[in-house]
This record gives sequence, structure tokens and C-alpha cells, in this order.
Amino acid sequence: MHRSHGKVSCLPAAVRNQLNEMLYDGASYPKIDGWLEDQGHSGFNEMNICRWRERGYQAWLNTQERNDHREFLRDLAEQSKSDDTSFQDASIQLAQLQFFEALNRLEGADLAIMVKENRKEFIHLLRTFTHFNRYCLQRDKFRRDLQQQEKAEQHRNKPAKESVSDENMERICTKFNLK
Repeated sequence: MHRSHGKVSCLPAAVRNQLNEMLYDGASYPKIDGWLEDQGHSGFNEMNICRWRERGYQAWLNTQERNDHREFLRDLAEQSKSDDTSFQDASIQLAQLQFFEALNRLEGADLAIMVKENRKEFIHLLRTFTHFNRYCLQRDKFRRDLQQQEKAEQHRNKPAKESVSDENMERICTKFNLK
């Protein structure tokens, strides 16, 4: 990752993190500038903070989002059992989304350069993703087939409707004078 050389990037990490929190909470540039002054970091202006917001702060936001996502996945894994198909399905969907997000982040020219420089790896990645999707389709088909088999088995195992015995038929006919 590219390290910024702006004024804010030279601040101690704890101060930068607090500044990022202030930006996240919507603090105004003058308020942040005053806070920096109170912390013993003078000489900042709105342009310094504005530049940081466009670059360093965006990187901080992305890092926070990745950390939150990892924490969510860890919590999900702890709550789920390894044989729980809903957890497995969620894991598969997340892997698919991450693949698409990785490709979507690349501009057309960047993607072309990446493919040209890493042709074998990119082809391997696409093959893996294709096999992965094929597996998902086969798994879904298997589940549908299994459900259909279970329904058919339930239908076959339904008790047959009882027919009216000859004795009961005789009583009914006698009662309603049907003879």
C-alpha cells in the first residue's frame, strides 16, 4: 500500500486515528484544526485535512470495513456448527462475492495489465471459480432431487384410505333403505 507523505500522515498513529474518528463523526475542519492545536500539533489548515480526507481517511475507512467484515465472519463461524448447511452456503456466497468485488475494483486497463502480467495465474483463478460455480450448481441440483425423493417417499408411505367393509356397507344400505 502506498504511504502518504502529507502533513496529517506524519502525525502519531493515535492522533491520526482520533482525527479519523472525528471525520467519521462529521466534525468540521475548523473543529478538527482546533483539536489538533490543543493536542500540540499546530500549523494545520483545512486543505491539509481535506487532502487527508480524500486519501488517508479513505484508506482508514477501507481498513475499518475489512476489520468489521472479518469480525462478522469470525462471529458467524463461532455461532455456526461445521455441519450447518446455512453456514456453508453463506461461506460459498461470500467467496463468490469477494471474487466479483476483486474483479470489479479493477479498471479495464488495470485488469488488462494484470491479466497480461499474470496470465497463468489469472487463467487458474478463472478455472477455479468456474469449478466452484459448477460445484454450487451440482449441490443445488442434488438438494432439489433429494427434496423430490423425500416428497415421493412421503407420498408412497401415506396409509391407504380404508375402504368400507362389507358389514358397514350393509348397515349403511339398511339405514338409508338403499336395498
